Amino acid sequence: MSLKNPKSKVNEVMQLVGLEPSLRDRQIKKLSTGQFQRILVAWALSNEPSVLVFDEPTAGIDIGGEETIYTLLHRLWKEKNLTMILVTHHVHVVWEHATNILCINKKMLCHGKPELTLTKESLEKIYGLGAKIYEHRHSS
Repeated sequence: MSLKNPKSKVNEVMQLVGLEPSLRDRQIKKLSTGQFQRILVAWALSNEPSVLVFDEPTAGIDIGGEETIYTLLHRLWKEKNLTMILVTHHVHVVWEHATNILCINKKMLCHGKPELTLTKESLEKIYGLGAKIYEHRHSS
């Protein structure tokens, strides 16, 4: 990204997160929650970091917007070779997108690869008895 032309840098990171550069001139209160969240991601990317930390990045966003944000983060992780630390209560997101997980509830309860770590037993440790795993597979 060019540091010589800040406007072109803004345009570039906005396009990277799937937003029209013209939104940079819109008042924040006129943005949707999903647009605002993507603006924050663009802002974080403007300094070309190697690590990004997200704490519940889809809080307050509808399910369609949630999918957009997680798809965006997954794409950026792949394309930019970023390390991302994601704090979330959404186990399905962890299962689908994480390469390593750390489960904490006042103390470390489990860690490792999601497919090996997110078991009925570990989920019961985290959420209590009665936690269940519902496996869903998309037909290919």
